[in-house]
Amino acid sequence: MGSKKRLFNSSHRMFFLVVCVVMAIITLAAGVLLTIRSVNELKTVLWNHMASVADLAAELIDGDELKQLTEDDSPLLDPETGARVADGSERYSSIESILLQVKASQKDVNVQYIYITKYEQGHQVFVVDPDVEKPAKYGDEVVYTPSQEKAWAGKTSVDDQPYADEWGLYYSAWSPVMDSTNRVVGLVGIDFEASEITGQLVYSIVIIIGASLLLLALNILIFITYSFNERKHIKQLSSEVANLSDNLKTMFDEIEGVETEEEENESEESISDQDFAKYVHEKTIAMTQRLRKHTAYMMQQANIDFLTKVGNTRAYSAEKGEMQEKIDEGEANFAVAVFDINDLKEINDKFGHENGDIVIKAAADALKKAFAGYNVYRIGGDEFSVILPSVTDKRVDLLFELLAVEIEIVNKTIGNNVVLSMSKGYSMFDPEYDRNFKEVFVRADNNMYAEKDKYHQSMKKSVL
Repeated sequence: MGSKKRLFNSSHRMFFLVVCVVMAIITLAAGVLLTIRSVNELKTVLWNHMASVADLAAELIDGDELKQLTEDDSPLLDPETGARVADGSERYSSIESILLQVKASQKDVNVQYIYITKYEQGHQVFVVDPDVEKPAKYGDEVVYTPSQEKAWAGKTSVDDQPYADEWGLYYSAWSPVMDSTNRVVGLVGIDFEASEITGQLVYSIVIIIGASLLLLALNILIFITYSFNERKHIKQLSSEVANLSDNLKTMFDEIEGVETEEEENESEESISDQDFAKYVHEKTIAMTQRLRKHTAYMMQQANIDFLTKVGNTRAYSAEKGEMQEKIDEGEANFAVAVFDINDLKEINDKFGHENGDIVIKAAADALKKAFAGYNVYRIGGDEFSVILPSVTDKRVDLLFELLAVEIEIVNKTIGNNVVLSMSKGYSMFDPEYDRNFKEVFVRADNNMYAEKDKYHQSMKKSVL
């Protein structure tokens, strides 16, 4: 009788070992697949974000002005140290200012360098570098990377591998600058430090691998406990499984910045009565699903501006792409609205950057309420945009009136003697003249700046 019982226990233990091995293999496979998917998706997110920053700068540059830029327009540099001695011409400074604004507006990722290149005498050379201390000299040759060829062909591109030059090791994004004839006249180049990009990828890998190892350790622990057939430890192990699952959920909740919901603890008695293998299986599935949910969260966060929680430049680029496809297919019908906060620099200088951030968030909140049902995007430090499909001029005027009401409401609660004011402008797509999205955006942006000029003129008169 005793030998039969030992044989049964041995067979039962062997069966359970096979189950645990299978679960361990599945866990490892799931971990590897999730790691690969997570890294690929994060890489896509980062590359798209880099491309969208380059796109933003290229859209704001006047290609006709860039085409006229010569070495005489560039700043004077010290021949020995390379330091800037005097600023360049008004044309050069205007382009330089746009590049600096785009660089300053990026809080999600650190833009190390931003510049413009052109082809001169058969070589790609630097023509605008806004670096204050030691800019690249006009005419200095640019290190070649394969993605530049795609950019010169009219398509924004990002280097798959980092490239080294005298300034360091960087991933670079390249976006074409078009003139009024839709010809590429230069490239906006943006360098992102390779160590920062690699660090974000490594962090993602560590998170997924760590969670996978926890699941693998769980399988090992289950077999060790069960192989010794210590029933008294089953309740304790069940509790440990539940705690592991809860800790994994809490870890991801903390990373994602959400409040962890308290779940009702199952009683030890109810757990011990149910089939233990089934219980562990359910918990393992729950933890795997949480890993997948975290991957989806990473993709969602990639489209959201950190400060304002509206769409960021990556999300904006995606909707711009959709509009461009409709333009190419002859089905476009939309308007572009652009908004810029008035006197944000003065607010930062007088009340501090914390209050400046409060104003930026208040502007985003007012826009979200006024343009409910549309996607609001933060496309610069103090600049926002909304793409409005299938609207009329009357509809846009009504939305602007709603925005004025929302700004009044915000200013009653914003406090600290800070007042929110925004300049705005819009433009309707004209199928007879517009060949690309940029032409509509530029008109809207010009209309916004025309209103901003009126605002500044009115402020000067009120002071006088």
